[in-house]
Formats: sequence, C-alpha cells, structure tokens
Amino acid sequence: MKRLITIVLIAATVGLLAGASGLWAQDAAEPAVKIQVVGLSVARHDGSNNKTGTAARMLSAGTSVYFLADFGDRTAIEILEGDSRLEAFTDNTGAVLLEAGKAKRFGFVGMTRSDIADDGKTATFCFSALSTPTKGATAVQVKANVAFLLGAKVTTATADNVTVKADESFPVGDWTLKITKAGKPQWGDGKMEIELETNQEVASIKAFRFFNAAGEEVESRFRSSSEMTMGGKSVYTRSFALDEALETMTLKLDYYSETETVTAAIDVTVGPGL
Repeated sequence: MKRLITIVLIAATVGLLAGASGLWAQDAAEPAVKIQVVGLSVARHDGSNNKTGTAARMLSAGTSVYFLADFGDRTAIEILEGDSRLEAFTDNTGAVLLEAGKAKRFGFVGMTRSDIADDGKTATFCFSALSTPTKGATAVQVKANVAFLLGAKVTTATADNVTVKADESFPVGDWTLKITKAGKPQWGDGKMEIELETNQEVASIKAFRFFNAAGEEVESRFRSSSEMTMGGKSVYTRSFALDEALETMTLKLDYYSETETVTAAIDVTVGPGL
C-alpha cells in the first residue's frame, strides 16, 4: 500500500553555536520525519591564491548546510532526489548563493552527499552552493522540499524450486523476475554470480535471500544494480555473488508491504559566525 504524506516544518532561525544541535520548531503533530541542522561550512576560493585554494579543497569550496533526518519507527528506503526541490539558498543580505533552477548543475550543487544509515533509521544530506556569502553576511537561509520513500511492515515472498539458468523467468510475490546471468563470476570472489531482472519497481525490496536444495541459506553479497528506462518502460537489474553454485534455488524476497512518500518542507536560517 502506498501513501503520499506531506510534512511541513515551521520555519525558524537556527544558530550553529558551539554545542548547539540546531533542531528547529515543528508542527504540533508528530512528524514522520524529524530534520536537524548538524553542520555548516563556508570556504571561499580565490583562484589566484594557492593558500585559499588548498583550504577550499579541504572544506569543499562554496557554502554547504548539512542535515540529519530521523525517521523514528519508520525505515528510509530512498532519498528521492529527483522529487526534491531547492527553492532558495541565500544569505541574510539577500544575495543569492544558488539559483533554484541550477540546483542540479554538475552534481556539485543543490542536494549533495545524501546517505542512508544501514538500519534505515536516519539519513544525512547536504545542500551546497559554489558561491559564498557576501562580506558582512551573518547567516544563510535554505528553503527546500526534500522527499523520502519510507517503508513499514516487512513481508516475505518465496519462489521455490527455481532452475538457475539464464533466461529463466519466475514469479515471486508481486514480482516477475528473470535470470539474465548465472555462472562463474567474471571478477571478485564467490562461486556463482546471478543477475536478476524485472520491469517492476524494486525500491521496496529490502533483501534478496538465496537457499540451496537442502533449504540452507547461501551466503550472498550484493554486487551491482542498474535501472534503464526507454520508451516509458523501466528495467531494473540486481546482481549478487553467491558462495555456492546452485542448479536450483529457493529465493526469498523481504519487502516493505507498506510504503509512503514523505515530503519535508525546510525553511531554516543558519548562523552566526560566517
């Protein structure tokens, strides 16, 4: 079951002082996502000055504001960068550090350095601009909408007695999977490499688990993933290295039976001390 939820956070001024965590005021209702400012960096790079250039490289040239998202009892599946929007990135003199329309340029500005913790309970992300505040500015402001795909209620779907060979297709739960590769790995460790393909979204799948004919789980390691869309049709692939070569297998998919897209509206001013 999929639901769309929008969480609006009340704007507040956040001062990053020594020892201050920077959590801003929120709606009275408990939000699905709690977001906290955890860092601010400003590094100006004068191209003619090697010393400032070195500092800028160490600190990432420009202005960056860092955030921590806490999902409580929910689990983050993905930060939906394509559905997230930067509305404004300015300093308190009114200078524009990054125009919203250029937020994706080269991947170095806009939302950068997004990462979800292994347990899915927290995530970090950053909004960055190549520009720095004007002289005399004491704060920067970020306005943005950040979208997350969250999951709940892990369920397991099982496909029994699957023949492990290329071009073999089989149903498992709501998915139809096709084995596109099965054999000795071309690189790395493992006794077998298996690649699975489907036309259905796989973001809600938490884990792929492989079992041999005796019902014993086979150690597996994720190797790669890809997504390709052509003519409105998407193809998703996942590749794994297995510690046992299999002729038949049981595949179990652990997946979130409930997912929801949550959008957090951020309006935060960070300072002083720039």
